[in-house]
Amino acid sequence: MNKREHRKIRNKVAELFKKGLSIRQISKKLKIKEGINKHDQKSVKWYILCDMRIANGKKTALLYPEIAKENGKRTMEKRKRNGTFIEFQRMVGKCKPLEDFSEMGKIGGKISAENRRKNGTLISGCSKAGKIGGKVTHERHPNLASEIGKRNIKRLKKTGKFKEWQMKGVKKMHELHPELAKEMGKRNGKKAIEKMKKEGRFLKISSKGGKNCHKIYPDLALSWIKKRRENSPYTFMDCKFDSKEEKEFCKLLVENKIIKKPIEGINCHIKVGRNDIDFFIKNKIFIEYHPPISYENKKETLRGYYKNRKKILEKNGYTNQLIVVESIRKIKPHFFNKLKNGF
Repeated sequence: MNKREHRKIRNKVAELFKKGLSIRQISKKLKIKEGINKHDQKSVKWYILCDMRIANGKKTALLYPEIAKENGKRTMEKRKRNGTFIEFQRMVGKCKPLEDFSEMGKIGGKISAENRRKNGTLISGCSKAGKIGGKVTHERHPNLASEIGKRNIKRLKKTGKFKEWQMKGVKKMHELHPELAKEMGKRNGKKAIEKMKKEGRFLKISSKGGKNCHKIYPDLALSWIKKRRENSPYTFMDCKFDSKEEKEFCKLLVENKIIKKPIEGINCHIKVGRNDIDFFIKNKIFIEYHPPISYENKKETLRGYYKNRKKILEKNGYTNQLIVVESIRKIKPHFFNKLKNGF
């Protein structure tokens, strides 16, 4: 039985009893049991006792307000010590746990807010009370916050304001807790990548993301390559390389006296438009050292890479010869002699 139903029945019993009806007549009319004694709950006798207690309580509160407050405080302290305060409040109304203190909380909140406004401590008091109340509610109802969040998200999606709200929340989080946002991003990113790998969607999504990122930020790939090259451990004659094999290939060019020394921007790592070409020999021949890469379960071919690089050179006005070296092991002994003679 809800608290409202209990009040309705109590008021009806009190009205009929005041009119002069007997306990038996009231039980027949309202279809409620008469009750063995006044302590028998949900009986006519019990409801009459409840009404009498309320009336007596109101009288004492009007006549002796200070005594009523003191008695109330004493009983509350005793029940809190015994650990029966919450159980007592629930037994009186027999409501759900979330609805126990709904009305009492509203009245108490309004009174405390008015007092704090008069004292000028409303904001500080609300912040402290909110923290304490949040901890208590989370301990009693741990799933309440997630349920409220789900309801708010559904409401925002219906109104079409979810994305704006999400962006505002992310910005505030970055401003207030920048380190926390980074940690959460790393954790969520790792979980998402693991899930996509299990489902087999990681390669498709990563390739799409790379293409979109290149459209929006075309210079981002070049800056990333430069940073990686600066931090690379593979160095030869004060020049850094992307891989160990590329460094070894440059050593062979120096040993065979094709170039004296690798110099960036002149004969090594030449910028062509938005791309880099590995070597440029005797101002005639471009050389790319590029072993084939497999992506999206597809292996890159030497011809396909050659055509792609040739298009880049032609777009930027270069008609020079291009050579793509796949591996150091596959280089023939007469290759360097041809380079000396200019092929």
